[in-house]
Amino acid sequence: MFKHLYKKIAVIAAIALPFQASADYADHVYKLGLEQSYYHYNEVSTASGQRVMTTTGPLFGVNFEYLYDPKTDYFVGVDARALTGVEDYDGHLMDLNTGVRTPYSTGYSTRNKLLEVRVTPGVKVEDYHFYTGLGYRLKTDAPISASIYDYARRSEYLYLPIGFKIPTTFFGVETVPYFEYDVFLQGQQVSHSRPSQAIYKQRNGFGVKAGAALKVNSFEIIPHINYWHINDSDIDIRPYNGDFLVGIEPDNTTWEIGLTINYVF
Repeated sequence: MFKHLYKKIAVIAAIALPFQASADYADHVYKLGLEQSYYHYNEVSTASGQRVMTTTGPLFGVNFEYLYDPKTDYFVGVDARALTGVEDYDGHLMDLNTGVRTPYSTGYSTRNKLLEVRVTPGVKVEDYHFYTGLGYRLKTDAPISASIYDYARRSEYLYLPIGFKIPTTFFGVETVPYFEYDVFLQGQQVSHSRPSQAIYKQRNGFGVKAGAALKVNSFEIIPHINYWHINDSDIDIRPYNGDFLVGIEPDNTTWEIGLTINYVF
């Protein structure tokens, strides 16, 4: 599903950027910065309403943004962020033969990585800047220690961002509040668990992003909140001990609360 997505995004950027650079009157803005976020992920069983598992932890990383603004009624943005951290898993172990669950917590022993890439063209309508486009989000989790109960996971989302920005001045400071609704197009969770790898296709959900960029000289300070709610995945059926093992990626929510500091040039 996502095999050729990196190539597609690279092609879009390769086609769009030279075209943008050909305009002599264009205003090209580059932003490079550092980001710190607190990450919280929670799964809930739709059938029982009980919590399945929670992961929490800090994320640290970098981000980049390119904005082409020819001072007309349209603009194009390309941005990316890459973060890493260590998270704490708090959940349960399940006996596959009996279905009995026992509490299980790892402490901060899982290395996670988060990558997000977006292309967002937009238009200006009076004081509002509206944008949409295409976004891709990848998160991986890998155990640091060699535990027989821990396993690597990969999460992928493809989504359509729809948002707006409101450039304004707040107490003499240039400020750009923004709000974004993310239409979830498709996704998948790949679990490298025993007895075999499981792939859970996800089809329904949504995301929300909100924050405000405060410009101080050549820097931007951006407090922000990112949220995702993804519904139950399709059922995955795998052979197990002469029978079949039926699994599902439960209804889940993700919160990222963080701060970004960009240098604008």
